[in-house]
Amino acid sequence: MRARGGAVYAGRAAAVVGTSPGALGGMRVLFHVRDILGYLGMQVIPQQLAIGKAGEAVGDDGCLRDPAQREALDKLAQALVDTARRLRR
Repeated sequence: MRARGGAVYAGRAAAVVGTSPGALGGMRVLFHVRDILGYLGMQVIPQQLAIGKAGEAVGDDGCLRDPAQREALDKLAQALVDTARRLRR
């Protein structure tokens, strides 16, 4: 039997990352997305990242230019992987 609606997301790990051309990087919407994912039963990790001025934040190589943002994204990704692994046990 297939899961219906949002049930396919229940119990899965999620991270919230936003970007926008403005200075806040979509910060205001991250809280709403977190709520929606939680409502779907996802385990949303506490770390989140908002990257402002998206047109300037990413280099020609597709990577974040700011080393601090790269590090924050790497840590967020590792936390997501760790959470997903714990949920699979």
